[in-house]
Amino acid sequence: MIDVIAAVWQSATPLVLAALAGALAQRAGIWHLGLGGLMSIGAMLSVVLAKETGNIPIALIGACFAATVVSALMWFVIVKLSANPIIVGIGVNALGLGGTILGIVAIYGAEGTVKSDVGIPRVFDAVPGPVGQLSLIAVATPFLAVLVWWFVCRTRIGLQITATGDFPFAARSAGISTSRMRLYALLLGGVLCGLSGAELSLGTLQSFSPGMEAGRGLIAFAAVILGAAHPLGSVAAAVFFGAVNYFGIWAQLNWRGVVPTEFMLMLPYIVTIIAVVITARVRGASKSFNLVEMRDG
Repeated sequence: MIDVIAAVWQSATPLVLAALAGALAQRAGIWHLGLGGLMSIGAMLSVVLAKETGNIPIALIGACFAATVVSALMWFVIVKLSANPIIVGIGVNALGLGGTILGIVAIYGAEGTVKSDVGIPRVFDAVPGPVGQLSLIAVATPFLAVLVWWFVCRTRIGLQITATGDFPFAARSAGISTSRMRLYALLLGGVLCGLSGAELSLGTLQSFSPGMEAGRGLIAFAAVILGAAHPLGSVAAAVFFGAVNYFGIWAQLNWRGVVPTEFMLMLPYIVTIIAVVITARVRGASKSFNLVEMRDG
């Protein structure tokens, strides 16, 4: 049982970190569809830096820094240029896929898998089985989730971020800079997405392949919707999707020939769509926000 829990958590960790980033952005009033692109950037850069330097802290810092820079660019385009955040998020996803391919070709001269000789340290390396495969990021993620919850729900800045998303005009009337709050939310989300991408590439595989994000960013966004943009609710939804993904992999190995492999590969995405549809039906249509509110008066 412990091995199953560890395997599910290992599968869910990148989703959990990205979902926390999406929850922060949603709290600030931004629908963050660019989570997958930031994950791809973090995954690629972490592997390249780990391969070239052999230093995991540098790799993690580089991944978080790159994702944060792109997040700052998102903020500028959305808030200062009043662009549609959904379109900007789709653009960031395209940038993540195309930019990582271009980066690999520019650095190594050919598109392909990049492997690193070092990976993120494993806390329980001496323990056999899935528990021993848990990386330092996977072990630290529950504490990060609690920290994000505390920040959002128990600190002044966190409450101001929530006010920015829920009541932007009232927040401005109270002297809150909604522009700055959205910047804080996106920058913190960039750090989390950088860690998510690093966990995806260096946590177990120690390699990066273009497209390895494989729609996890959209699944994380669905977890935000399912969890009502609450940090802990989004984490719970991300763990659920991680469990579905683990079951799909387990079924491919154990039910080979019984259930079509293609169906097992589709299972996480099918469950994601069903969960979002059910959530929308139960809660009603999501409250949209006026794009004019993205301008800070």
